[in-house]
Amino acid sequence: MELTNKREIYSVSNADTNLKLTGEVTYSNGTITNFSGSLSDLSDAYVGSFYYNEGETNCNVNVSNCLKAQIDNAHAIVDTTIEQIKTQLTV
Repeated sequence: MELTNKREIYSVSNADTNLKLTGEVTYSNGTITNFSGSLSDLSDAYVGSFYYNEGETNCNVNVSNCLKAQIDNAHAIVDTTIEQIKTQLTV
């Protein structure tokens, strides 16, 4: 028997002074292979959704269906959360 492609899946929640993020991240061999979820404002109103994945040299980042007024905040919390995930999981 052979077991391959081990993955860890985590539920993620994060908040800053503008938005809340909730989602699921799949982590395998030091790489975020899938990270997706939703964004809401601090009163829990829907703001948009996001998707992220990475390979050895490239990555994909997508914020979609997002309110125009929140797009910069949406990208900021997604980027911050990705860095925090990497920091916490590589310790």
